[in-house]
Amino acid sequence: MKLDSNQKASGKTGALITPLSHHLSFFIMVNYEPKSIPIS
Repeated sequence: MKLDSNQKASGKTGALITPLSHHLSFFIMVNYEPKSIPIS
């Protein structure tokens, strides 16, 4: 089992997915609940 390579791959994937998920969740929140989010 290559734990090191798997951990590196999952780390890179997580680093890419995490910010995307945050942007996506914010995008959905703004679209579906625009009144509940104060837009400066």
